[in-house]
Amino acid sequence: MSITSPHNWKWIITAILLAGGGLRFFGLGWGTDVETGFLHPFHTDESTVIDGSKWVGVDLRQIKASYGKAPAYLLRGMAFVVENTTGLDLRNPKDNASQRTLYLLGRFISATLGTLTILAVFYIGLSLDSPWTGLLSALFLAFSPGHIQQSHYYTVDVSFTFWVTSALFLMLRMPSNRIWEYILCGALCGLATGTRLAGIWLGLPFLIANLWDRRQRRILLLPLASYLGTAALVTCICEPFLLLDPDHFFSTQDVRQLMLSVQVARGDLIEIWSLYDFSTTPYLFYITHLFRYALGSPLEILGIGGVLAIAWRRTRSGWVLLGWLIPYFIVVGGLHTKPIRYTTPMLPTLAVLGAWASLQLGHWFYSKPHQVWTIPLPAILVGLPTCLYGLAFMTIYTSEDSRISAARWVQKSIPQGETVLTERGGFQTMWMVPEAQYRRKIDDAAFFVNSEGYYPYWKYVDELKEKLTGVNWIVIIEENRMRQYLKVPNRYPIGYAFYHGLASGELGFKHI
Repeated sequence: MSITSPHNWKWIITAILLAGGGLRFFGLGWGTDVETGFLHPFHTDESTVIDGSKWVGVDLRQIKASYGKAPAYLLRGMAFVVENTTGLDLRNPKDNASQRTLYLLGRFISATLGTLTILAVFYIGLSLDSPWTGLLSALFLAFSPGHIQQSHYYTVDVSFTFWVTSALFLMLRMPSNRIWEYILCGALCGLATGTRLAGIWLGLPFLIANLWDRRQRRILLLPLASYLGTAALVTCICEPFLLLDPDHFFSTQDVRQLMLSVQVARGDLIEIWSLYDFSTTPYLFYITHLFRYALGSPLEILGIGGVLAIAWRRTRSGWVLLGWLIPYFIVVGGLHTKPIRYTTPMLPTLAVLGAWASLQLGHWFYSKPHQVWTIPLPAILVGLPTCLYGLAFMTIYTSEDSRISAARWVQKSIPQGETVLTERGGFQTMWMVPEAQYRRKIDDAAFFVNSEGYYPYWKYVDELKEKLTGVNWIVIIEENRMRQYLKVPNRYPIGYAFYHGLASGELGFKHI
């Protein structure tokens, strides 16, 4: 029996898909209070997309997001089916059952597309080299913690990655005389661009796929027009204001919209969530931290090695993949902000090239002692820790979120009527301290950023003194404000001093 037999590898890829799907579908309700059934929408980017979907079919101008509207369309379409099946009103923000259903529906879409991406990666590996490469590629992505994490939220990154990966697979089949492949590829590229504008870089691997061979450089007008026309049409449907109302599309009225979010990402506009990034180095931070978190160190090393090796080989298929990976990395790697979710669209390509490199390395080992057992050795040495890392990461979804446990502790342990200082922000803590039970104050730490240079430092100290007067308890999340300001002691010295004083105990508060 040979692995090259389709009958055999279909069983193996099915098992990998079941494992990868299980890792993505398990724990979709994470963030739910098991005692009340209330789902806390902790992920701000997820809330942005889901809240935006409620305006589809009502008023698209009310969608405030730096992304395209493809994810909002997809969720609203699915929600429409559920509403007509169950009678729920999934637009109602005050009904917990409806809101929980909407979030779970969005996460179901992400988990589904995340699982299908594993299948797309298998076929890319199959086209690139062999069934073994395809199976290893699928296995590596199936257990990638970064991809597992993002598949548990309805953010744009998993759907964007699926459109990109599927488009790359079709490009590996080009040039082709099948017009439907160009139309489908154009639709996928349009969906990618209509999800994140970075999808426009898919034009480069498309050109490489069709112009690589000198004997086939004369692209037929009809296939090219089919691709461009479909891509442009789908992009415009997903971004209708790009043509209909450019002033609205390029508006700078809201930081959640494209132009201001780009300024934040580039570091031209400073927001609290971008302060930590002052301590990171463009490009290098991806290699020293983000890829390691998303893939694990063994697969990261092998994936980067595969990038270098395939570039040296100068094969058409390899450069189709690099035609996407390199431009995307050049763009996002140089940004000031560096969230780990930016790595998600690169993970499938790194998984494929890592799988390919492991087999190439195995055959190189085999050429020395001529021992057949050395061929799978690199794949085993990388695959085993990768699988263990993915399984270990899944333990996050087996327990209740610590914020819910903390809120429960607050309401049981802090006497009612006490004055408690809470936080705004992406990881806000106001909801943990009910106003009906406590005298709640709010620490608006954005004050340090927004007023820097406009007030003398003694004004900041007075502001802090007023905030802390009468406060017995402070409920904060380290990653929300403290971690940010502790990384910028010279830029915002008073904000740094405040959080440093809290962390060290110099301000008299004991860490619980």
